[in-house]
Amino acid sequence: MRRFLVWFLGCALAGSGAPALASALEPYVGADIGMTEPLNGNFRGHVDVGFLVSPYVGVELHPNVGFQASPTFYFFSQSGSFPGMPGQGRQETTMVAISGGPRFQLPMESQLGTFVPFIYGSGGYYAGTSGRLSQSAPGWFGGGGVDYRLSD
Repeated sequence: MRRFLVWFLGCALAGSGAPALASALEPYVGADIGMTEPLNGNFRGHVDVGFLVSPYVGVELHPNVGFQASPTFYFFSQSGSFPGMPGQGRQETTMVAISGGPRFQLPMESQLGTFVPFIYGSGGYYAGTSGRLSQSAPGWFGGGGVDYRLSD
């Protein structure tokens, strides 16, 4: 019963905004560059904080809500040397992910232009491409930041 209620409310909410969404769909593109911190304790034991590069495409469903999809490239340095493990010392670990999810933003006008603070969450599939850990699995991530719009 609970699943049905959640499904029904979700459909009702999505359907209630359908006429407005049809006229408000705005595509957008961009790129994120930032820091990444692994949350999984096992993975965190092998790598330090890293950085990511993520070009994305999305559609703005409302001025404050959108959906975006992206390939994301992660780069981590090893957390230290592992004595007695040949070839397993300081070695970079890289991963790639294909994912998508919601984006919530709050555009703000200023004399310098439009600043857009945002948060987003995304789920997808991750694959290790090099380094000590190279498994593949589904996963999720969240993030946020501030965009500066270059054009309207």
